[in-house]
Formats: sequence, structure tokens, C-alpha cells
Amino acid sequence: MDEVTEFLAKHPDVETFDAILPDLCGVIRGKRVSRDSVLDIYKNGFHVPASSVLLDVRGDNDDPLGRGGSDGDPDVLARPVPGSLTMVPWFEKPMAQLLVTYFESDGSPHLFDPRHVLQRVLERYDDIGLRPV
Repeated sequence: MDEVTEFLAKHPDVETFDAILPDLCGVIRGKRVSRDSVLDIYKNGFHVPASSVLLDVRGDNDDPLGRGGSDGDPDVLARPVPGSLTMVPWFEKPMAQLLVTYFESDGSPHLFDPRHVLQRVLERYDDIGLRPV
């Protein structure tokens, strides 16, 4: 909460925030929120369809591993990645963005969130005593 509170005080002219997550193909997905809503996102997160990280490059979901249509596409919780809140320098009006990462309703990492996938890969390297460079 300190991160967003300090940011809001430092940038009183910012009206919108993009909460973003790249999907498995690298396409940016997310949600644009107002200044009034960004504090709630830092406190509680926000819900998004679990399959949103599994869309292909055309934006289609072919129900990979039974995720999407066949499971009813349940929501997961998107939470900010600490340290990622920053200004968007190329936008005409003052605007900010933050990265988010997905968690299941029980608080565990979402299986297909790219950040969590990478974390699991790094743990496997660590388990065998290697460090990717």
C-alpha cells in the first residue's frame, strides 16, 4: 500500500492506471482503472478470467488442458507486482501502469501465469544446482 499511496501523492495528475499482464504469447492483457480504483486493487486485487493468459495470438481459447470453456472459465485474482508501478512516458495525458500476477481463490499461484511458470522453472534449475544466465 505504501507504494501506491506514495505514487498517488507524487503524481496527483494521473487519472488512469493500466494493470497489465503479458499472456503466454507475450500479448499484453489487463484492465484500465481509474485513480479512485487503484487503491482497492492494491488492497484486494481484482478478478479476471483464468483463461486470459491462455489466449493464442489471435485472442482465441481452444480450451487448453480443459481451461476456458469446459471448466466454465472461473475467475482468478490479479494482484500488483511490487515495484512495478510507473508512469507511462509516451502517453499524452498523465497515465501510469503496473504489472499484475494471478492467484487462485485459495491464494496459490495460478498454474499458467507466466511469472509463476518462470518461478517454477527457476526452482527446477536451483534444485539441480544450476543458475541460468
